[in-house]
Amino acid sequence: MHAADYLLKPFSDARFRGAVSHAKERLRQRSAADLERLLAVVRDLGALSDARPAWGSPAPEPDPIGIRTGNGVVLVGIGDIEWVEARGDYVRVHSAGRTDLVRETISGFERRLPAGRFVRIHRSAIVNLARVREIRTLPGGEQVALLESGCRCRLSRSGRERLAQLLGQVL
Repeated sequence: MHAADYLLKPFSDARFRGAVSHAKERLRQRSAADLERLLAVVRDLGALSDARPAWGSPAPEPDPIGIRTGNGVVLVGIGDIEWVEARGDYVRVHSAGRTDLVRETISGFERRLPAGRFVRIHRSAIVNLARVREIRTLPGGEQVALLESGCRCRLSRSGRERLAQLLGQVL
């Protein structure tokens, strides 16, 4: 649908080179146009530079997550969440000395968490990387993540691989 050129058989080498050169030129033009649009966006953001942190400064803490309880909604800071545990169609959010039960699947809750800060280490557990203190290997080869609170969260094989990838280590 967005063809730059076409060839009908039989075609000569010269016609083929012409079609390739035409396609390359179209790509160059498209890349230049994309670059111009990107520069315009960057210029627009420059006007907002007073409201944004400077490059290289620490990223601001993400907004808290609203957790609906029986009495209303509790706002829980992302950094306060230690781990999330699946319980069927519910999740238990363990944070700052409290546990809240939320009617949401663990996959749905995982999408609300910032990638890179939280990792799914088991089909029923997501942990905050900043709260993991140790990875222990138990007798029999099973591994657990020991969290700041002393909780132990079991690692599945795929969870161990995800954690190892984020940490840049072999577990």
